[in-house]
Amino acid sequence: MAKPKTLEQLRADKERAETRLAREQHKLERPENRKKYLEKGERQKRTHRPCKSGRHD
Repeated sequence: MAKPKTLEQLRADKERAETRLAREQHKLERPENRKKYLEKGERQKRTHRPCKSGRHD
């Protein structure tokens, strides 16, 4: 029969699981953010040069 885990072991397991969950959620967000970035890219490229040089004509 397996030895029961101590409270410290359970807390450590919980912390590892929460860290892994956050990492996996971030992995899912990256492609979505990349898609948004690529969709907005053309507009930002057009705006970049006039704003960079200080011309707001």
